[in-house]
Amino acid sequence: MNYVNFMDLSSKETVRASSPCERMSAEYSMVSTADILETFRADGWVPTDYREKRVRVAERIGKQQHCIVLTRTESEGSTLPRIMLKNSHDGSSSLQLLSGLFERICANGLVVGASAEDVRFRHLGLTEEVIRAGIQRVTSSLDRAISLADRMKAITLDGRQQLEFSQRVIEMVWDGSGYRVSPNALLWNHRQDQRVPTLWNTFNTVQERIIRGGVPQYRENGTSIRSREVKAIDRSISLNQKMWDIAEALCVSC
Repeated sequence: MNYVNFMDLSSKETVRASSPCERMSAEYSMVSTADILETFRADGWVPTDYREKRVRVAERIGKQQHCIVLTRTESEGSTLPRIMLKNSHDGSSSLQLLSGLFERICANGLVVGASAEDVRFRHLGLTEEVIRAGIQRVTSSLDRAISLADRMKAITLDGRQQLEFSQRVIEMVWDGSGYRVSPNALLWNHRQDQRVPTLWNTFNTVQERIIRGGVPQYRENGTSIRSREVKAIDRSISLNQKMWDIAEALCVSC
């Protein structure tokens, strides 16, 4: 796995910012993302991915919403625990820690849904102790996420169940959009290892197709377009969480 170098991240304005956007109130508690990363590093977590929101207003540049994905250096197995750290210094988002999983085979990054911890901190009265407590809550919830993933791996779906799962995701993503999407379009996978019809493989395949785009969408007049890659941080998180919730509901019912 390729790790994002801490020195590389320290060059990012959003990560090393030491003061908030000028429009923030005097009550705003500034928490540098660089300091949070140091806390994670002390516990064995390293960054594997970084994204930031594009902004045009000069005063928001270097203060905008940004997202860092972290994993443990000593993690083993095909499914790895992840934590997504989201922060901003322009008032566009709270400090947020989300549970996640990473699948080595397809390089999928999943954000766990409502069953896991989603810790949010307002930038008011924040202290290192409060943030450390939040990190502990998120890391503890990852055990349950990995346990659920193991249960999904043990559940084999028949063709009808796979199509039903795909259709539920389609209705969630394209609800009211006026496009028709075939459930089969989300289920094809070029990796032989992921063609075994387990709930976990089905979930990962559908998730990858949604997030990476390229899914055919048909209009009523017969013309079609292909879905775009989901790049927006909040949209990606929301879709991941909702797809996880659909998969978990099916896991519980099987």
